[in-house]
Amino acid sequence: MWIERAHLLTVVRRVLPYVALGVAFVALRWLAVGAITLAEQPPFIDNPLAHVGLLARLATALVVLGDYGLRSGRPVASVRG
Repeated sequence: MWIERAHLLTVVRRVLPYVALGVAFVALRWLAVGAITLAEQPPFIDNPLAHVGLLARLATALVVLGDYGLRSGRPVASVRG
């Protein structure tokens, strides 16, 4: 195969900066905002998905992603003058 299996130490060296950056972001957000997520839910009218379960949110995300993929995959009709 053309893909070689990487050593564990090499993988750790490559991934560690990203993990450190993620931890730093979460820590700074917690210090600045006081919470990692929203402190309170937004009103239903502003964000209805915040008031439903995980399955409904994931299903909606998949539908939107699929719709975006279908729309971006079709060629745009040219306008002739």
